Amino acid sequence: PEAMSGQVVVQPPHGPHEGMIPSPMHWRTVCLLEVVSIQWIPLCPWTRTQQVQSSGSGFIISQNRIMTNAHVVANAIDIRVRPHGSARRFAAKVQTYGPDVD
Repeated sequence: PEAMSGQVVVQPPHGPHEGMIPSPMHWRTVCLLEVVSIQWIPLCPWTRTQQVQSSGSGFIISQNRIMTNAHVVANAIDIRVRPHGSARRFAAKVQTYGPDVD
């Protein structure tokens, strides 16, 4: 199939096992999100629960954008992103949050 400028067309695998193992190029788009979150208490907005550390995965969809599940970044106060195979961590913030499509 032909692709327009800036659009990527993915070919379906041909054999029964082709496409099952991601290539090294695909792993470069995977990243680990290390998240610190808290739960706010609606009836006492001046108080909050203890901080909780968790992690989840995401993947790079453009130069500075990462897509992950909403539950990974829910109530996040600090997000650090570590690309696959790297020890470096980068600060991140939530741009769009869609818990209804999690």
